[in-house]
Amino acid sequence: MNQSTLDKLKQLRDDFSYYAPRLLKIRSKDGKLIDFSLNTMQRKIDSTIERLKAESKPVRIIILKYRQGGASTYTEGRIFHATSMNKLTNSLIVAHEEAASTNLFNMSKVFYDELPNELKPMRKNSNSKEIVFENPTTDAHDKQQNPGLRSRIKISTAKNTDAGRSATIHNLHASEVAFWDDAEKAMLSLMQAVPNTPNTMVILESTANGVGGYFYDQWQRAKNGESDFVPLFFAWFEEPNYRMAVPDGFTLTPEEQELKRKYNLEDEQLVWRRWCIANNCGGDPELFKQEYPSNDMEAFLVSGRPRFDVQVLMEYLQQCEDGKRGYLERVGSRIQFIEDKHGPLEVWEEPQKYEYYIGADVSKGLATGDNSAAPVFSNRYSLDALWHGKTDPDLFAGDLFNLGMWYNEALLTIEENNHGLTVINKLKPDYWNLYKRTSHNKLTDEVKQEIGWYTSEQTKRLAIDHLAKCIRERRLKIKSRKFIEECLTYVIEDDGKTNAQQGCYDDIVMAAAIDLYVMDQFATPVHSQIVATVSRAPETKQTFIVQPGGGVRHISEIEDEKHDDGEWFRKAGW
Repeated sequence: MNQSTLDKLKQLRDDFSYYAPRLLKIRSKDGKLIDFSLNTMQRKIDSTIERLKAESKPVRIIILKYRQGGASTYTEGRIFHATSMNKLTNSLIVAHEEAASTNLFNMSKVFYDELPNELKPMRKNSNSKEIVFENPTTDAHDKQQNPGLRSRIKISTAKNTDAGRSATIHNLHASEVAFWDDAEKAMLSLMQAVPNTPNTMVILESTANGVGGYFYDQWQRAKNGESDFVPLFFAWFEEPNYRMAVPDGFTLTPEEQELKRKYNLEDEQLVWRRWCIANNCGGDPELFKQEYPSNDMEAFLVSGRPRFDVQVLMEYLQQCEDGKRGYLERVGSRIQFIEDKHGPLEVWEEPQKYEYYIGADVSKGLATGDNSAAPVFSNRYSLDALWHGKTDPDLFAGDLFNLGMWYNEALLTIEENNHGLTVINKLKPDYWNLYKRTSHNKLTDEVKQEIGWYTSEQTKRLAIDHLAKCIRERRLKIKSRKFIEECLTYVIEDDGKTNAQQGCYDDIVMAAAIDLYVMDQFATPVHSQIVATVSRAPETKQTFIVQPGGGVRHISEIEDEKHDDGEWFRKAGW
């Protein structure tokens, strides 16, 4: 073999962008086998990999993509190249479901079948689960003398959370990770099998599936530089083929003018966008954003089916800020707030002379992944505090007692379902202000009151619909990032029911929904109060209001200080 041939073989082994168009065949969209020439998206991925290799770093990439862009095809080609050209290399392809894994794996079979015979590595077997590049002989001596590459490409699905526990993995392709049932558990297993060495490659790729979940979290971590994964986002307008000739009389809509300004687009691209919306997206611009996002947050926000108004939630998110963290402790007859950055209680405003309402969603205890939650709302619709953490139900009862007493003996509404009954029974002897629901037995005509909120499909729908209305109308004053992020991942499912998105939680959402629904029935309206009298006599120090429905109600005592009316009103909660 002459030097020229050796040099060419070395380049084929070391340079994927040289290897792919010369040796790999892929199926085109019209069903033909064509040379694998890298497109715009694929060249960007390739240059990122080459940069990391040149820096002697393990290749770790997370890709947020539009559909049919070629990221999966590129990754399969890259893995086939690395496995079929090198010894002792193990590669694994994992997708969200069996059909998707098989489809990706079939690309590798086509790659192998279409290689020139002189460049095909020996293959021991090829089945629906793996290709093994090894001498297929049964002669032990022959196999010892010429074992072949002893490399393999294997497929699995994300449902097999132990896929990575049996062998070392050098190349991992995790496809459509945002749609995996338990991505966190599966990826934990897989990543333990990949050595942190420069000769390894991990590519996570997916279209978006709403805000929240493992893929969203890992994307945010990569963007913030909190992991070694390099984030690659591909906007629809980066694809050079997504453009059409501008017709006569074409004028831009205000939305298109903003897109043109924001992303420096050309009219040809906006003509294609308008055509795609009309013909491929049923005339729905939101569906276009889902399939062809312009930025990463748009991809996540429009790809799910959020129950609450996303635009309003994003406004709330911009206003979020950290409160003081800590816990409450009884010192004699008083409740004191103890600052502790690891405490479960976050406080934005300490107790004032307002009415307070606390909702409680009770977790199953320390052994589970979910948290107990207790948001504290004043009758100004302000979220003033949030208890959120893992604890056992009987201990949570003690935390709720302290929280309720601290916030002016607030009305506690505890979800009775499951372990909530433990909390209620623990609180009943000592805490007087517990929410009671009225039930009516139609057969016996018996009416009775029971402590706690009972969540059924009907009551859940009422509470969630009410929370949606409060958010849409911007009635709430919220600075809690945790609460807003849970709202963003609270979605409408295919059957019309609402729940936390797969891999996310809704304990704060449910506690707040219950709390606000009950509060609307019991709270003294703040904004519609009319002052009837303000007693200035030092010996009485009382204020009263006339309620919208009529009647006079005593609200609070004013501190024994000389203030003008405005200060008195403020202290009364107006």
